Amino acid sequence: MSLRRLIRIILCASLIIISLAFVFSLYITVRWFGVAAEEAMEATGMLALSNSEALLSRVEDMVSFLDEDEDLPSHVLPEVRLLLSTNGRFVGRVYRGYLPAALHLPQSLFTEEWQATDLISFDGRVLLVRSFQTLLDEFIVGVDPAELLGDLQRFDLPFRFHLAIVDLKGRVLWVHRDKVTEALALRGAVPMGLLEGGSWRQFRPAGGERLLLKAKTVGNGLVLVSVVPFSGLFLWLARLTFPFVVVASGLALLFFFLGRFLRRSLFFPLFEVAALAKAFGQALRSSNPLDIAGKTEELSVRISERHSGAMIEELQSFIEGLAEALEVMTAQQEELAAYSEEVKAVNDSLTEANELLRRREEAWRKALEATHLATGGVDIKENLRGIAEVVRSACDAFGVIISRVEGEEVHVFIWSGFGADGLTVDKIPAQKSAVAQALEEARPIWIEDSASAERYTSAHPAVKSELNLPLMHGGKGVGGLTVCFKEHRTADSELVEMISPIALAVSGLLASFEAQEELRGSYYYTASRLQVATAYYHDETAEHLERMGAYSTLLAKALGRSPEEIEMIGRFSKLHDIGKVKVPLRILTKPGPLSAEEFEIVKRHTIWGAEIIGPSDWLAVARTICLYHHERYDGGGYPYGLSDEEIPWEAQVVAIADVYDALRSKRAYKHPFDHERACRIILEGDERLRPGAFSPKMLDVFRALHKETAEVYDLHAEDDAL
Repeated sequence: MSLRRLIRIILCASLIIISLAFVFSLYITVRWFGVAAEEAMEATGMLALSNSEALLSRVEDMVSFLDEDEDLPSHVLPEVRLLLSTNGRFVGRVYRGYLPAALHLPQSLFTEEWQATDLISFDGRVLLVRSFQTLLDEFIVGVDPAELLGDLQRFDLPFRFHLAIVDLKGRVLWVHRDKVTEALALRGAVPMGLLEGGSWRQFRPAGGERLLLKAKTVGNGLVLVSVVPFSGLFLWLARLTFPFVVVASGLALLFFFLGRFLRRSLFFPLFEVAALAKAFGQALRSSNPLDIAGKTEELSVRISERHSGAMIEELQSFIEGLAEALEVMTAQQEELAAYSEEVKAVNDSLTEANELLRRREEAWRKALEATHLATGGVDIKENLRGIAEVVRSACDAFGVIISRVEGEEVHVFIWSGFGADGLTVDKIPAQKSAVAQALEEARPIWIEDSASAERYTSAHPAVKSELNLPLMHGGKGVGGLTVCFKEHRTADSELVEMISPIALAVSGLLASFEAQEELRGSYYYTASRLQVATAYYHDETAEHLERMGAYSTLLAKALGRSPEEIEMIGRFSKLHDIGKVKVPLRILTKPGPLSAEEFEIVKRHTIWGAEIIGPSDWLAVARTICLYHHERYDGGGYPYGLSDEEIPWEAQVVAIADVYDALRSKRAYKHPFDHERACRIILEGDERLRPGAFSPKMLDVFRALHKETAEVYDLHAEDDAL
């Protein structure tokens, strides 16, 4: 942190402290004013209640001496405007005031608490009224509020603080005689909204200045209103802030003159020395040691010149010591300059060697990553695709191809890169392939210029150079690894050395893929033989099985399944009823309806079929189809009563295909139906097939492809079909 910044922080902190002290003092004063106002309101309310209770006591004493036909003398209790006895709820004897006899009185008047009302005032003025009981009669007394509360004029109130008393309807009953509250009295009422909440509210009566009001209910139907004029509030605040303004002005002048002195005698010399030191720091970052020595000497001279400008003795000593230190550094720098060139040469050599080691380490790290990827999964094609990406990144190549040899052709198996257009070829004749040449010669083939290569076919028009490595496994060529570049490159032995271990891993994966394909073919052959055995046992025709495969393939394509999934469901859907070989033939060929016991036996063909298929992963799709193709979307199928998406998609496809073919085909218990009737039953249901048997998605696909489904049936129809 700079000294200038530190001084600014100190000044700002001082001003903040003074401001906080002022705000705190103002807060304490305002709070004191609020407390004083509350205390004044509380005392005033108690005095008003005391006056009213004292008056009531005098009235009670007086009525005990009055005769029934005697009026209340005018000089006695002049503040009493109304005094009468009651007869039930009617006016009895009127001792003071003017009310007709037998006048019915409101129930609200018969309360032992004072309340403000004009209901029984003969001249319409608001009176403070309450009832009281003697030994013989019940009386009602009405008092003029202004006369009752006149003693409050002498009450001592805080500075610029005034009071008024209103009833619950806001009518002004009494005001503290001051020109501030006279306007309130002239108006005659306070808005009801100002009497709620118990907080300070703004109000401006007609012909008066703006006021702050705060209401407080004191009982007996009275509301005490505190009144503070805005002009008085501003005057009070001005008196409060004046001392702080004077103190702040004095401190500002003190800081100003102190700052000017420190600026001339301390800050300017220090800032100049700091600027020179910054320039020295820039000189130290110079690449030429001789320049550093010259600039150090120049800095020493310029700092010495600042000695005369410093007025503080300690600062003068600091500048002298700094100048001497720079002179010593100048001498040492000149000695170090002699060794600079030699150190620079050694550093350049180390940098070059380090870069070579780094590139070598990065290359082998990429190779190790690719090798781990090749042995880390069971999906061979995905592993090979990941290896191609790693090789392309490590070699900074335009594209990478992993190819297989199939007869006299080299086929593209996996590729990565080649921009947005991708590859332009998928197979190359062996006699025109650099990969075939690399396999024949059992060595890498580097093509530096693709335009002049003889045995070469370009995989993409942008390729200018490429490296072809043979992929050998067990002494047999299985394919090639091709690295393509968009620019011309000369043969790079380090690049070949880096990729060679990767090529060995790719060779093993290609050989494993070929073995998997042979094993897959064996399982497919076994499945086809099982299919024939099923047809021999319960007279399933070859046409029915072909239709099942075609239906399933058609529907799976519409569902957007992968090519591998489409191929497997097309093959294994033909084994959906293989479990029927364990169902007695007499049941399968029974011409009439099955009994409940016979139907339970038939339902077990799904489980028997899964047992016949066995636990092999290669036949997992066939096992799923056998086990679940009689499950229904609404949960009404068998053997487990699955519903919704619990049913595998393969079983849903085969289920709708099997039902359609059964409806179209002749059975021992039914005649064949035409296409329209079969579609109507599937889409709408009938007495045997509920409408919710198939998922909405499968029904939508069937509805969209029903014509193609009919074409499949017609293409593979039996001789007696409709």
